[in-house]
Amino acid sequence: MRENKPTAWFGLASLVFTASTVACSTNGSAAPTLIDVAPAAQLSAGLSHTCAALRNGNLACWGKADRGELGKVLADGAAFSAAPQPVPILDKVIHVGAGAAGSCAVLEDRTVRCWGNNGDGQLGVTADCSAGQTFCMAEPAKVQALENIVTVVAGRTLSEEGIPAKRSHVACALDEDGLVRCWGGGDQQMLGRGSNVALSTTPVVVVDAQNFPLRDVTQVAAGAHRICALDVEGAVWCWGTEDAYDQPGGLGAERIELPIPAKTIAAGEGHACAVLDDGSVWCWGRNQNGECGVSSGGNDCCNDEPSCWPDCRRKPVSVPGVVGAVGVAAGGYHTCAWLAGGGAICWGSNQSLQLGDEVRTLERAPVAVKSVPGRIVEMVCGNLHTCARTDKDEIYCWGINERGESGQ
Repeated sequence: MRENKPTAWFGLASLVFTASTVACSTNGSAAPTLIDVAPAAQLSAGLSHTCAALRNGNLACWGKADRGELGKVLADGAAFSAAPQPVPILDKVIHVGAGAAGSCAVLEDRTVRCWGNNGDGQLGVTADCSAGQTFCMAEPAKVQALENIVTVVAGRTLSEEGIPAKRSHVACALDEDGLVRCWGGGDQQMLGRGSNVALSTTPVVVVDAQNFPLRDVTQVAAGAHRICALDVEGAVWCWGTEDAYDQPGGLGAERIELPIPAKTIAAGEGHACAVLDDGSVWCWGRNQNGECGVSSGGNDCCNDEPSCWPDCRRKPVSVPGVVGAVGVAAGGYHTCAWLAGGGAICWGSNQSLQLGDEVRTLERAPVAVKSVPGRIVEMVCGNLHTCARTDKDEIYCWGINERGESGQ
């Protein structure tokens, strides 16, 4: 077993960032809102909703609800709820994964339940939306052929209304033997099956580029175009569409080139990050708003080719000035890391104040999160909002709140 020895945080480097052209909503608040729920054990942020697995075994979600994201149809027919809603699951929940327009949860018996939109079979069932329905499964349904599951994640495709031709909503589960199984739409190759599979409601085992099962996995992270996994040796593997910001990974899992082993990972809408054993943070993928921690002026995705994605980082880059990190969270256009001493820093877009800083900007170098009371032990990033769990198991959220995702 590798020993993790996080170093101290000595400060942030001064960076010069260029202006970005990516526009985001200017709604939002930098002031953290305390979420009124029982002590929380684990968090997950979807596109526009947030869920918390509670210490008492219950599950609560808040935010967007018009596609069944909250696991129920709201009594007043509302499209969202800023107040946490109990999800009607009859067994204790040990882990939750929130996605684009739905979520999945692992129960105490190590089975999985999913709810929300099922347009790509990401709920693991064949149910399709009826005419006029905005959701497919308002209440949690069991995913078949899964057992001994420890964690679950759900993909977070950015666009829900007017979905483009290429899309893929998937969910993936990690079992106690270290195998990853994914299900849902595969038209962006996110099933990790080693071949193009249009859709699978049955979970399939993820394989590597040589078509061998990916083994000894300890963590899985899901974004909009990529799924990534961390193995017991600290290697990071990713798979998904080949034309999403030219990131590594394709039909099967491919290893990401990092200088030393990683200890935790995160995947956002168009980028991914890893915390390495020395407490540094490295990111790759889309960088239009500096979500990789460096100026968006750089681009190493290709050599002046006409089809090159603008402002992206194919190879992982170190986030300057970030040391002593123990965890990382990636969102739509921003990234956050929490530190060994209990503090946190965020970078990328702050147009919706999702960095917890009052200065609105399309691109921001790493900035300290100062207003969360207590020691931060977990963070999650949605599309334009951020939540943190403290050592007292309290939840604080900030950023956009157009659909109640920040609980305001």
